[in-house]
Amino acid sequence: MTCRHNKRPGLGFTLIEMLVVIAIIALLASILVPAVTRALRSAKSIASVNNLKQIHLMFTTYLLDNNQKFMTSVHSGDQKDDWPRVLWEHNFGEFGSSVTDEMEQSDYRRVMWCPLQVAQFGQEQHPWGRSSYAMNRYFQPGSWGGGIRYSDHPDTVGSIEPLVMAGTQHPADPRYGTFSHIESSNYPYDTDWMNVYYGYGGNGKHAVALWLAGNASTITRERMVALNADLSNFRDFK
Repeated sequence: MTCRHNKRPGLGFTLIEMLVVIAIIALLASILVPAVTRALRSAKSIASVNNLKQIHLMFTTYLLDNNQKFMTSVHSGDQKDDWPRVLWEHNFGEFGSSVTDEMEQSDYRRVMWCPLQVAQFGQEQHPWGRSSYAMNRYFQPGSWGGGIRYSDHPDTVGSIEPLVMAGTQHPADPRYGTFSHIESSNYPYDTDWMNVYYGYGGNGKHAVALWLAGNASTITRERMVALNADLSNFRDFK
């Protein structure tokens, strides 16, 4: 008796064929992964712009209840009263004793913290009311003695520079987010914590901005620096 072993052709891969398949998969990955990364980054940038639009709605309510007067970036000189927390509590009620937990469980986490910066820097809640966003330098408290104050030039706020922008992170610990106001549209600036953050596309050359009229969008670094230059004659105003 003879045994016949039937060979079924076409069910195996040669080493060369496997290498070709692996090379094709690697090529596709090299094309798709950057595209997916850009898409995710773009989606987070859009979400940040939407956050600014919601912040504008909260400002609208605050102004209606306060005779059209804006708060300063640090509302009462108390560090825990940074404007994001003050604005949020005015619209939705005060946080209790477990502030950070309540912030985490509410929409404060979604609105006051940019998803792009949260993912990139690990930003997290802070009882003072830290945020990914900062008011422009008009809104620093007048008692600080320098810079530009809203009370001095109310007609220019939001027309020359945005009302709110995304700011850079605390150099010692980026989880804390930005300072409450931005000192300069230029980058770099001598105070790193008070810069505009340019991580929203355009190879690190786009910021997000909210204007007084309520329009929010990305803005190029060149445009932002030009806006700052327009105010050069106000830099030393006392």
